[in-house]
Amino acid sequence: AADALKRALECEPSNERWQAEYRSLHARETSDDTRDCSSSSSGGREEHKARGNEAFRARRSAEAAGWYTRAIEADGDASSAGEASSNGAEVAVLRSNRSAAFMKLGANSEALAEARRCVKLDASFVKGYLRLGEALGAMG
Repeated sequence: AADALKRALECEPSNERWQAEYRSLHARETSDDTRDCSSSSSGGREEHKARGNEAFRARRSAEAAGWYTRAIEADGDASSAGEASSNGAEVAVLRSNRSAAFMKLGANSEALAEARRCVKLDASFVKGYLRLGEALGAMG
């Protein structure tokens, strides 16, 4: 998430919303709470998803994207490489959520990539198509 935000700022350095989000993310990375978040291997997919949802509701989009990434990677999930797995529907929801977080950050190409992965994992998940349409629309 931080990398996506940095790339977005390189393209549009005067965007105050992104600057504020980046400062906020950097401040959280140096706090004890965020160190626990970024280094935590404990907790499973559901815990990481819940923390991502909480961060997203609090409008901390970069943090939310990080939690969704941890949830996707939990338990060595094969679908992080884009492969369907037995828990593909769960991972599709996480990819959809991460797409929404990227959209809030203005990282539209990352949001589009996540939405495409979401639809590939679960073609019956309607919200995946919503995310795909939103990302395509944002890209023009």
